[in-house]
Amino acid sequence: MAQLLIVEGDRITALTLQRAVSRMGHTVVARASSAAETRAAVQAYRPDVVLPDIGLAGPQDGVQVGVDIQTFWSTPVIYLSGSDPTQLGIP
Repeated sequence: MAQLLIVEGDRITALTLQRAVSRMGHTVVARASSAAETRAAVQAYRPDVVLPDIGLAGPQDGVQVGVDIQTFWSTPVIYLSGSDPTQLGIP
């Protein structure tokens, strides 16, 4: 199964997601809550997939962090959001 990095600013949401993917047989190698933590975790753990929250707080949102990860490490990214997509400008 895959080794995952969860990028989520809310600790409870991150733990809930970790339990869910663990039940599916995946391993969460690290959790991050900022762009800087994400980059450090990708460098240190080389996960198979990164799961960033698109609404990540800070100077870079989850989409920008994901683009950086794909560009510099070629690591697949699956974006997550608990938001209504219409509120994010997505039809």
